Amino acid sequence: MNQIRFLEGKYKNPKTGEIIKGSFEWKDGSQPLKLGTCGYTMLFIPDGKGYETVESEVLVETLPKEMEEFEWPSCSNLSFGEDLSNSSLSFQKNEYGIFFWEDEKVRPSVKNSGVHVVFRPADTIRYDWSKVAGYDEKTKTITCSIPITVCPVKGKLPTIKAKEWKEGETVSGCALSLEPAKTGTVTWKNPVQKADISGWYPVLFCPADSDNYDWSSYEQDEKGNICMQVYLTVVPKPTPLPTLTPKPTPLPTLTPTPVPTEKTSLTPLPESAEVPCTTTVVREKNTSKQGSNGVAETKPTTTFMITQLVSKTSKIQSPIVPKTSILKCSRKGKRVLLRWKKKKGVSYQVQWSTNVKFKKAHKKKVKKNYYVISNKKIGKNYYVRVRCVKKKNGVIYYGKWSKVKKVSM
Repeated sequence: MNQIRFLEGKYKNPKTGEIIKGSFEWKDGSQPLKLGTCGYTMLFIPDGKGYETVESEVLVETLPKEMEEFEWPSCSNLSFGEDLSNSSLSFQKNEYGIFFWEDEKVRPSVKNSGVHVVFRPADTIRYDWSKVAGYDEKTKTITCSIPITVCPVKGKLPTIKAKEWKEGETVSGCALSLEPAKTGTVTWKNPVQKADISGWYPVLFCPADSDNYDWSSYEQDEKGNICMQVYLTVVPKPTPLPTLTPKPTPLPTLTPTPVPTEKTSLTPLPESAEVPCTTTVVREKNTSKQGSNGVAETKPTTTFMITQLVSKTSKIQSPIVPKTSILKCSRKGKRVLLRWKKKKGVSYQVQWSTNVKFKKAHKKKVKKNYYVISNKKIGKNYYVRVRCVKKKNGVIYYGKWSKVKKVSM
């Protein structure tokens, strides 16, 4: 009540009509005001002597206090991927009410426009909050967006896979894939490079999100692409079959054998590795002479048989050489222990090198399905692969190489 100020007061004597000067004050100045129109006791204290203090009741209409803008809390920083439950407000309560997150499950990004905080007033009767920005009449709450700092996190490189590709073809036509798929794009660093052997080939990874993730710890080119490698399995070209030319077998010299007309005599043919095709040609020689008596004399007719040998060359079909795979590849001291799947009817060729493209590689032919590579240098990487070998009719056939295994010494 004491906060209500009075103007200059005058009091009129109801009997004489005389105006008496004085001052007004509340009888109980500490009495709180009540909303609405209520009566309160007021005192008139005359200035002159000889007058008594007069009490009277005054009607006072009390309205809610209009609230204006007030201070909002700040919040602590977050890392990308964390929700608002990990960020704390600088204060959660003031003299008028409490503050809390509108949705604490929200995960703000690095480039955010702020996060929503809700204020719930403790008293909506004596205080009018309707003129405060963000006030909701239904919920009787006020919502405000406050700034928050979100720090980027280190990006995680995806897994890159490449389909099998043909030997000698440029890698530009080989499809690449990412896991997870929507983390960015991947392209060949050198699209015109030819796939000559199975191994690791350079690629460029362009991240889809460079705002929320920090990629600075990885090797990048001038455009911000990250340099990576993908293992490419190269399918070797089919080995051309050797052309076998059969050795010519000389035809035997045939001596004509005279055969009497009455009895036909055949000379047995010599044995030959080739398939003979025999054609018999009969030539008759007329040896008749006219006798002295005018009658022709008849002599036996000579028949010749000519045998012709025809060589038939059959087609040669290369054998199927199986492909094996390495089951175990481990290091023990300065040795590399290898074991692979056993295949029937073949031997094996082991190849190893310190170069991923197997330049200056070492080879070893073995009959068993295991081998130990000795005396290797500590601190180097070795690449190992195995293939099957089969020999038929004096010709050596090779199978496809197994997948390359890497061993760090």
